[in-house]
Amino acid sequence: MALDFLRRLWRIVTGQPEDDEVRPPPERASPYSSSTYRGDTYRVYSPQPTVSPRPVVVPQPQRNTTHIQRTTSLPDVKYRFVYRLLRDTESITNGITAKVPHANVSIETHVAYGSRCSSQYISTSASKYAVKKLIGVKTYGALHNIRVVEIDLVKTKQLRPTTEIIDLTDYTIARRHLTSARAHKFASNFEEVLIHGHVPKSAVTLIYRGPKSNIWDEDEWL
Repeated sequence: MALDFLRRLWRIVTGQPEDDEVRPPPERASPYSSSTYRGDTYRVYSPQPTVSPRPVVVPQPQRNTTHIQRTTSLPDVKYRFVYRLLRDTESITNGITAKVPHANVSIETHVAYGSRCSSQYISTSASKYAVKKLIGVKTYGALHNIRVVEIDLVKTKQLRPTTEIIDLTDYTIARRHLTSARAHKFASNFEEVLIHGHVPKSAVTLIYRGPKSNIWDEDEWL
């Protein structure tokens, strides 16, 4: 008994395990964290949290209309003035009238086929820049006698309140009426604004008359 007591005492002093004492296996270091012992403090470093990628946002196509003057408070008239390249035989003595005022041609067909289509709409451009682009692609007719008029939409609505104006520079409106790539291209390139039926004479002003070669010379415009 005395010998067993001395052995146990010796094991306690030296820190040796008892014969029947089972110690747990040493812990394995986690591959995702490490510990550094400093005095009596453990500092644990964890991996950086996973950052979810930001969703990719595809913007809606926007048309560059910053050069267009939006100076009207009428709800369906965004532009005070629009511009029209007159046909060679078109007269403005009594205002401007669509080829067939009571036709039932779709906006898609009118925009896609232009002057080859006899419709109830009058095509105009929302800016001088766009109508100059239209003149630039004109390759037939009296190229030495180009005529451009300015149409006052506010005055048109005052004189004819029921006049329908379709602004195809508005992407939402263009998508509603146009389906073909051809029609979308023309509406976008020439900033089309359609007027239904008739424009009164007092709302029409001739602002250019001259050869195609001078259209980019601002001094030639009235």
